[in-house]
Order: sequence, then structure tokens, then C-alpha cells
Amino acid sequence: MYAISQTTPPATEPISLAEAKSHARIDSSDEDTLLGIYITAARQAYEAVSGLALITQTWTQYHDCWFGGEISLMRNPVASVSSVKYYDADNAQQTFSSANYFVDTFSTRARIVLAPNVSLPSTYDRPNVWEIEFVCGAATAEAIDKQILQLIVADWYELRQSPVGSFVPETMKIPFAVQNLIIQRRR
Repeated sequence: MYAISQTTPPATEPISLAEAKSHARIDSSDEDTLLGIYITAARQAYEAVSGLALITQTWTQYHDCWFGGEISLMRNPVASVSSVKYYDADNAQQTFSSANYFVDTFSTRARIVLAPNVSLPSTYDRPNVWEIEFVCGAATAEAIDKQILQLIVADWYELRQSPVGSFVPETMKIPFAVQNLIIQRRR
């Protein structure tokens, strides 16, 4: 069992307001705030469908145990693993030395693999006993295929759908053809 949460969101969005407006052929600045909301929601929707992080961001992933000598990371591409921590038999959080594992960023889904001849420490019997913090995403917006995000923003703007909060509600659909483009770009 695992859980994942974003620790640090991206500092910028992968497409700018000017890029979204140019693609959607919007000349006025009357709805810049709305377009900004669509840009963020489009990135979040893309990331949710693809499992990819588009811009550098930090995530923390929690696991109840370490199965089969490896833990798969649920956001990619992974740039680095900042820390692997666990709760020891006394329920005190400890840092698992990086000498005890390898970070495999070449696999389809990045993973942390236990080093040979390393035994896992005794852990406390609790949920989320393992905590992995990692950095993922492209370093710059220039490394992103912006076309998909522009298509989503333009579609939502044209259909006048409005996102609520920091997630994409069920009423905001990504067009089927765009979903296929996202799926094709998965690693």
C-alpha cells in the first residue's frame, strides 16, 4: 500500500499566459485570471493522466512496507531521490543510508532497488512506515511538449468550463483525442 503527496509544487507552469492566448487566438486581457486557472488545471490533468511531472517539483511517497527489494516511484521522470526514511522498531524516524539502495531512473517507472547484501531494518508496525522524498519533472518549460496543454486550455476556454480548487472536477473532461496524445507520451 502506498500514498503520495506533492511537497513542493512547480515554481512556474509549462505554458505561459501569452502562449495559451496565442494558441486560442485571444486578444483581450479580460479573462487572464480564468486562463491562468485553466493552465494550472490543464497541467494537473495532464500529470494525473500520464503519471508524468511536467515541471520540476518535489513529491513524498509513503509505503507500509518494502516489497521484493524495490519501491516504484509514482511520478516520473525522477531527477533525484532526496531521502529515504523509515520508522524504526521504537517508532523513531531514521534516514536509510543511500549506500543501501540504488535509484533506477532508466526503467519505465523509476524505482529504488535495495543494494546487494543489504538487509532491511526492523520497522515499527504502522502505516506509511517508509517515506521517500524525490524530485521529478523537466527542469525547464522549454523541455515540455506544450501543444497538448494548449489544446486542453483552448478547449476548456471555448466550452467555458471552470475548474474548482486544485483538481480537475469530473465535469472538466480532456477531449478523447488529447487523452490519446497524453497516453502516447507516457514513459
